[in-house]
Amino acid sequence: MILTRSEFADYFNGLRPGLGNADSPLWIPEDGADPSEWFVCVSPRQAHQYKIDFWQWCHQCLLGQVRCYSSSDEEQQEWWGFTNQKDIVLWLLKWS
Repeated sequence: MILTRSEFADYFNGLRPGLGNADSPLWIPEDGADPSEWFVCVSPRQAHQYKIDFWQWCHQCLLGQVRCYSSSDEEQQEWWGFTNQKDIVLWLLKWS
């Protein structure tokens, strides 16, 4: 499922009131960068040894930016945000 920025903020406000607000630490990954407009939830990536390859691939293959907003091993979920909606399917095919 792909959430818009508003839906993503509402989801996190539902978990903890205020967490999705504009001044929340949830948005720290955007500090000085373009804001993400679309969000997906995936199982946590287990391939930490591929970290350099991951970011290199993202920079070379995606049209926009991608960044992780939340990761929980307990809940087995990571929330990733995208600045270009067209990047989501390619990223999911490669990394989820």
